[in-house]
Amino acid sequence: MFSTKIDANRFFAGLIFYVLSFILPALWNVDHFVPGWACAYLALAVPLGDTSGMVPRVRWGANLAFFGTMINALAITFVLLRLLRGGSFERKWLAIAILACLPPMWLSLYLLSTLPFVGHAVWILGLLLMIFDEIRPAFDSAGSRAETVPPVASVLVVPQPTFIEVSDIVAAHLLR
Repeated sequence: MFSTKIDANRFFAGLIFYVLSFILPALWNVDHFVPGWACAYLALAVPLGDTSGMVPRVRWGANLAFFGTMINALAITFVLLRLLRGGSFERKWLAIAILACLPPMWLSLYLLSTLPFVGHAVWILGLLLMIFDEIRPAFDSAGSRAETVPPVASVLVVPQPTFIEVSDIVAAHLLR
């Protein structure tokens, strides 16, 4: 299920933050805070309702808010697969889908003129901690490419010119 105790602690810390975010104030909307649970409800209910009377900017924001609902559905599926020791391949793609849903959801906040607050930050932190073990290999493999230098190339050391040598070359070129 978890490769190390640190991985398990990271996942469960993320799960705690994720659940906690639903009771914290997540958004500032005009003159009041909106708790995380209300954001989750509105992200589901508003796009499914009648948005025809809305200003186009707000209608786009309301429709893009559905990505917040998608994130929650993907996160719940991810947690269930993780706890039930389900498919590593599926968890990886769920993690990628969660990351892909973040920018449109943030765009919806901008279009709706709402400001994220502490609950939103805790929600994102929880999500990232939960999915970290699935997305970490992508970053590890990108960094390991630099470590796969052929042994022959590591023996060939090209001397780097010193500052004085560079300045002599520049001066000689300018004096021509």
